[in-house]
Amino acid sequence: MSELVTPPVKGRRHKERVRVEKDQVHQVLERNYLGHLSVIDKATNFPFTIPIAYSLADDTLYLHGASGNHALSMAIGSPCSFVVTEVSELVLAETMFDHSINYASVVVYSTGKEITDLKTKDSLLVNFVERLYPQRSKALRPNTKSELLQTKVISLELKNASVKVREDPLDVCVKDGTWIGTIPIRTTFQIADTLPHPNLGQSITKKTNALS
Repeated sequence: MSELVTPPVKGRRHKERVRVEKDQVHQVLERNYLGHLSVIDKATNFPFTIPIAYSLADDTLYLHGASGNHALSMAIGSPCSFVVTEVSELVLAETMFDHSINYASVVVYSTGKEITDLKTKDSLLVNFVERLYPQRSKALRPNTKSELLQTKVISLELKNASVKVREDPLDVCVKDGTWIGTIPIRTTFQIADTLPHPNLGQSITKKTNALS
């Protein structure tokens, strides 16, 4: 079988925004949780895309879903792409033509490989939960063999990956009565306090800073 030829990872437009260094790619992946997996449906020959959570270990992405997950099944042994996008600012410019969004986006071209060893699969699922919420797995019962058999896990190597970053600033000003500048976007977790409020006798909600 001939080696898979992937699309160029250095981009076609605004190549100055593209970075292929592993640490740059990992930084964006580690700050986020959800990406989009794109595959070709062999039955229809049409591409389709699904949102899916991921975990990261060394230089590999891991995706998991139900054993019958169609997209994951189509990705095994076949070319696929995975994209993670992080928006940071709305760019409100002087003209509609120049309005935009500042962002960082990782694009991965790879071939899915299925993880079938139950011990390895169990470890990866624990890591996935720990990444979502540290120490969470210790509060849960272990995965059962039945649950592991009902879960499909695939890996995507980051050998062909890049990150494109748009971070063009705008000086804040008012021109002809119109505000011009960038509006930062922040994401926060809202965590429910499990202890009853001493005065209200009910749970309260606390906000904590998360991704930026």
